[in-house]
This record gives sequence, structure tokens and C-alpha cells, in this order.
Amino acid sequence: MPRGAALANPSLPGTSTMPKLFILQSIWGIERRHSDGREWSTEERFEMIAEASFDGICDHFHARRDVEKWVGLARNHGFVIEGQAFPCGVDDPRPALELAAEHGIHRLMIQPDVRPHDVGSCLPILTGWQELSKEYGVPVLVETHRGMMTNDLWSTRETIDKLGDLPLLADLSN
Repeated sequence: MPRGAALANPSLPGTSTMPKLFILQSIWGIERRHSDGREWSTEERFEMIAEASFDGICDHFHARRDVEKWVGLARNHGFVIEGQAFPCGVDDPRPALELAAEHGIHRLMIQPDVRPHDVGSCLPILTGWQELSKEYGVPVLVETHRGMMTNDLWSTRETIDKLGDLPLLADLSN
């Protein structure tokens, strides 16, 4: 099963406590996809995740009706919840952040579905996302990911150097 590691509140400045490591399971990574067409229910998936001793889950935070179907069940299991969004522009994460704030999730992870030609073009987008994170009170991490703004390690490094405080989630599989 694919795993994602998460640190407790890594993007909150002034945090004086030692971060806690959470091991999360991506919901898409536990789809059955068997030729018999039977898919596991959300309850079955969450039971397997709990039995495997994961601390929580990561799932898309796009549509309210989809999130509302499972977020209560995740809470009942005591799971840490990480939301995931794929914004193309500065304001695109607003709906996900609104849901995240409403449900008090651990954080929102962004895969930046933007492919600027230079680092200078990335900065206003990333700065905008940092401002939205503060506005909604939800930690936002930008995931390093193939085919996205953070595809290239050299430009990502340059971006970090220019911003200074960009919270990243390193996806080591990409």
C-alpha cells in the first residue's frame, strides 16, 4: 500500500514542540480495482487502514458532497485527515480550504497543477496560497510532484531560496 508521511503542524511558525510523525494512507491507493468489479466500501477501506495501524488518511477535498460522505466516518476511526487539492491558480484552493477549515483537518496538501516557464512566475501563485492558508487557518503544504510546478528540483530549490518559508511535502515516489 502506498504510504504518505505527515508531520504535525509543520507549517505553523513558532511551534516549540517536537513534530509528531503521522503515517497516512491515500484513499486512492487502497482501491481494489479487481476484474470482478467489486469495490471495497468506505467502511471496509477504513477498517483495513485502521487494522494496518495507519494514523489517518489523505483524500481529495474537491466537492463538499464527496467529502461529507466519508469525513465523519474518518473522525469516528480517530484518523488524522489530510486533504488534497490540485489548483491551477491562486484562488482555486478556496473551496478545499473552506471545507478543510470547517472540518478541522490536519492540513491541505497541494499538488500545483501549474507549469510556469520560470521561477518568477511561480512566486505570486505560491505567495497567494500561503496567504490563503493564513486566511483559513489551515496549514498548506506544496507537494513536490512530477509534471507539476515542483517537477524540477533545481527550480524548486530556487523557489524556496526566494520565498524562504515555503512548506513542502516531499513525495519521494515522484
